[in-house]
Amino acid sequence: MHTHVCDSGTRFHYNSDLSGDVLVQVGRDGVTTHNPVAIPGHDLLAFVAAWVRMHKIARLDDASPAEILGLPSL
Repeated sequence: MHTHVCDSGTRFHYNSDLSGDVLVQVGRDGVTTHNPVAIPGHDLLAFVAAWVRMHKIARLDDASPAEILGLPSL
């Protein structure tokens, strides 16, 4: 398993391919404070993908025609 620790102290314990569960321990002020919660890796990926999709759509909605076509600004 791999571990990622955020500045807040939240820890993620996961398999490199996100198979199985991701164990999340919530942190506060740089200190891990709670027992881990198991989240299926594919559910976590689906959540992050939905969030990224929403932001990409918003960026596209706000883009100029030149930006959409990849042309230099006029």
